[in-house]
Formats: sequence, structure tokens, C-alpha cells
Amino acid sequence: MNRVSITNLALSNLGEAPIQNLTDDNARARIASARIDDVIRSILRMHDWNSAMKRIALTSIGEPLFGFNTTFQLPADFIKIIEVYPVSRFRIQADTLLSNETEISILYVHEPTDVNTLDVLLAEAIALKLSVEITETLTGKDGLKDRLFQKFVMALQEARSANSKDKTPERREESTFWNARRRETTPVHRTFNYPKTGNAVDNNFTPPAS
Repeated sequence: MNRVSITNLALSNLGEAPIQNLTDDNARARIASARIDDVIRSILRMHDWNSAMKRIALTSIGEPLFGFNTTFQLPADFIKIIEVYPVSRFRIQADTLLSNETEISILYVHEPTDVNTLDVLLAEAIALKLSVEITETLTGKDGLKDRLFQKFVMALQEARSANSKDKTPERREESTFWNARRRETTPVHRTFNYPKTGNAVDNNFTPPAS
């Protein structure tokens, strides 16, 4: 869904007529266009959405005044950080990332220019949140706002659940890693059955080389 489709879905939730464009000269378009971008950004910050992820190598733009060694410029479409490579201490400050690394790459949630790239369940949750945001201004119905908010909460949970199925579960990744580490670091203990002569241990027995 594009921005107009999301807006029209939001308007249909309110029983309002659709628009042709967000620049249409009517109250529906003006009210929705004033809120839709902020709604999209707020929903994108709520979760690590797979359909909104990007990877990029950041550009160094100098040294911060103190605390870190390097300042990196964040991309214009940046919404939230997911991972930093190499794994290291960092801080997001305004539109920059501060780090002690000289080179750094990030996995992050971005705001797409074309929202058609977003998962359909995520787009539906955005539409419901937009409905919640504009319902009082457009309809003045408080009760409708409360019902729509409950629908939004359920839609957001459904989108998150679907999102989690598009990658290897984190617990499985951690379990695989730590099991491998245990195999690498756990010492091997060997036991030997020493032959006995009668009731006494044969002191001349030499155990096999390990």
C-alpha cells in the first residue's frame, strides 16, 4: 500500500469517503496528510521491522569533543538502530553516531520513500493508528476513537508476530552459539580401568597416551 492507500483505509475505518491524493483540497486530505508521516515514523520506531531494515557503512565526519573517538553521519532516512558492526560501544546523538571505531556499519530501521515495501500487516496497523489520530478532528466521536485504538493494538500484535517468523528465533541462535562454545571450551575427561592383581593395583601399569 502507498500513502494514499493507507490514508483511504484509515478514512474507511471512520466511515469517510476516500481521497484521490494527499494534496486534495478537502478536510480529509488536509487532516490526514498532516499526520500520516509522523504516524509512520512512530510505528517504525516501535519494533525491528524486517520490511523496513537497511544496512549501510557510515561515513566519518570528524571527532566529537569528548567521550568517543569518531563521529559518523547517520543516513537521512534513519529511524532506529538495530545492530552495529563491529560490535562496540556507541551513542546516537542527534543525526550522528559516536563510536571509538574508525569504520562502522549499521543495521537499522529506515523510513521508506515508497511505503509499498512495507509488509501489508504493518501497513494495516499504520492505517489504524492514523484512524485513531484523526478521528476526533474529523468526526468528533470519542467512542469510535477508543474502539479503533483497541483494533490498532491487536493489528500491531499481529504484525509483530508475523515479523518474528521471518527470521531465526534469537533464542535458537543464542543456544546454537553457546552450545558450540561449550563444546570448544569444556575439557575432555578420560577414565582408565587400571588392571588389578588380586586385590592390589598393578603399580607397573602405564595408562595410554592421551
